[in-house]
Amino acid sequence: MVRDVAVAHCREDLLGKCPSLHEWLAEAGELQDYEWQIPRLADEALNRFIWQPFLRTGHRGAFIITATDFGVFLVERFFGWEAARQLAEALPAHQKVALLLHKFTICARWQHKPDPQALQWLADYEKKF
Repeated sequence: MVRDVAVAHCREDLLGKCPSLHEWLAEAGELQDYEWQIPRLADEALNRFIWQPFLRTGHRGAFIITATDFGVFLVERFFGWEAARQLAEALPAHQKVALLLHKFTICARWQHKPDPQALQWLADYEKKF
């Protein structure tokens, strides 16, 4: 149910496209060449978690999901506070999502140009209130 809502939302905002993680990361630009420092933690489950997006996509830019402060947030949700603390202490200070997003190249039309029909719907909706 939640996935269906997310897919519909993506299609409305991205010209009818619901991109895969692989498709988003194919356009990752400088994130592919970024010198990621991937920590090696004592907990093998955490190590697998950190590497999973990269192993699924083959794109080095996938580390923005798990080898940054966003990864710390995800680890806290899935593994608990202590695991999140371990990852936070092991990550270099410069691997923060806010510092890395500018390296994400947006080239595909669906990534940055909203569907004109969706924009019109939103404008019409706002006029009602």
